[in-house]
Amino acid sequence: YLECAQALAQGMADAGGASLRERLAWGFEAVTGTPATTPQLATLEALHRDAVTAYEASPEESAALAASPGQAALVLVANTILNLDAALTK
Repeated sequence: YLECAQALAQGMADAGGASLRERLAWGFEAVTGTPATTPQLATLEALHRDAVTAYEASPEESAALAASPGQAALVLVANTILNLDAALTK
C-alpha cells in the first residue's frame, strides 16, 4: 500500500499543478472521483504542513518515504486520501 501512496504522491507532484492546494485537489479527485470541498482541502493542507514539520525533525523517517520532507509529507497525505471512506467505497 505504501507503493500506491508513493505513486499517487508522484502523480500529484507531476500532474497536480503548481501549488500544494492544486496538487491536493488533483489527488483527492483522482482517487475519489469527486472534487474536494474547501474544508477537506484545508484539512489536507494542515496535515501536510504538520507532516513536513515532523519529517524535518526526523530525517530518517522522511528518507524511508521519499527524497525530501516535503515529498514524504505528500506521500503521507496521499496515503490518507487512499484510506478515506470515499476512496474505499468508490
